[in-house]
Amino acid sequence: SLSTSPVATKTVLGLQYCASFCLGYAIRCVSFDYDYDTRECQVQKTIEGPDARLRVLSSFHNFERIGVGHSAWLSYRNLSLEHGKVYTINARIENVLGYTQRISSKGTLVDFTPPDTASILNVKYHTTTADGCSASVKQKSCVDVTP
Repeated sequence: SLSTSPVATKTVLGLQYCASFCLGYAIRCVSFDYDYDTRECQVQKTIEGPDARLRVLSSFHNFERIGVGHSAWLSYRNLSLEHGKVYTINARIENVLGYTQRISSKGTLVDFTPPDTASILNVKYHTTTADGCSASVKQKSCVDVTP
């Protein structure tokens, strides 16, 4: 059980109902405690940290709505991106329990300016073009990173 006072308490029929109670609660429920013996569900607005510690209390178990280590990959090709504009990615994520989260990227400036080349000596022909490749956000040059 979490050492903070719950924002709501309810007796429910099982763990899944406690998770549903957390999902449907008016404030942002980030964790909940469930007592398997008494079927008491306690909705929390915090997780373990400086102001809240986990403690052994009866047969309560603590559950957090935070997932770590999960990933997904989506690929979009042939987008009509314009030079000099900033684009962001917005995602709505939902897990099998129905927990949803919305996240947004910080944005990426599209820059098709070709790299500045140093002096090239003894060359009969030289050209530099911006080919609009897919580039990593942190790269300084256009290097194709698509699989």
